[in-house]
Amino acid sequence: MSTTLTPETTLGAVNRMLGGIGLDPVNSLINDKDADVASALQVLHRVSRDVQTKGWDFNTDEDYKLSRNSSNEIALPKNTISWKVSPKNHGSADIVERKRKLYDRKKQSFKFDGDIYVDIIFFFDFEDIPSAARSYISTRATREYVSDVLPNEMGYQTASQEETQAHATFLREHSITKTNMLRKNTQRRGRYVHR
Repeated sequence: MSTTLTPETTLGAVNRMLGGIGLDPVNSLINDKDADVASALQVLHRVSRDVQTKGWDFNTDEDYKLSRNSSNEIALPKNTISWKVSPKNHGSADIVERKRKLYDRKKQSFKFDGDIYVDIIFFFDFEDIPSAARSYISTRATREYVSDVLPNEMGYQTASQEETQAHATFLREHSITKTNMLRKNTQRRGRYVHR
């Protein structure tokens, strides 16, 4: 008999966190006004953003094309965490972010004559990232949540051990080479822009 392994859901992650402080699981996150659930969701989101900010193979793109709109302006995707102008396509460009759009400081303009290529890190919803990333994020979020709520309890140590194991699995499965590529250029031009 074969079993299908399903990746952890947001509900599952929250219930893991609640279980870490001895609370019963919940059946749904929709319209739930429970303060413990709301707090767990906030911690989960914060940890997910922190992990994804580092840039991994699943949420980075090199030479990603940002297209102009009908006004010849270029808006950043809504889920952009950070970006830098691709040095191989726009080596001498001095382009920064203003009002969630690209701004050319040499021309002092939001208008562009062509599309711009960037190296970019995206933020994805918890359920849109790979299983190993979900597992690491949920175990780390559990450890942080337990630490916040019950700082002196033994549950913290268990959660910390689980986090170490999940982190090791995550690192085995997902490379951070693109992060290094994004952080390589620290000069003023083509620099890494972090939101």
